Amino acid sequence: MQEIKTSKYENIIRIIQQERDKYKFIKSKYSDGKNGRCTLGLLHSSMGWDGKDLSTRRSLRHLINNFEIRDIANIAEVNDQCNSFDEVMEKLSNV
Repeated sequence: MQEIKTSKYENIIRIIQQERDKYKFIKSKYSDGKNGRCTLGLLHSSMGWDGKDLSTRRSLRHLINNFEIRDIANIAEVNDQCNSFDEVMEKLSNV
């Protein structure tokens, strides 16, 4: 029987798929104050963050409580190596 390989970022990829059309892809910061989001900013926005007021962000721990700080750092690093949410999803699916 063949083993089905899944990424540990499967839930993150699913959220990106659902939310990516709402935002313009950006690098290096959560939001551009308008409609641009990096991957972590997109994840925050999927929980209701407006992309402007950083004091209203909830912790990513509520969203991805099985991940460690290095996983969150990895998502940020992958984001900044890519040019689209599609590329981010592809890279994360291979981790």
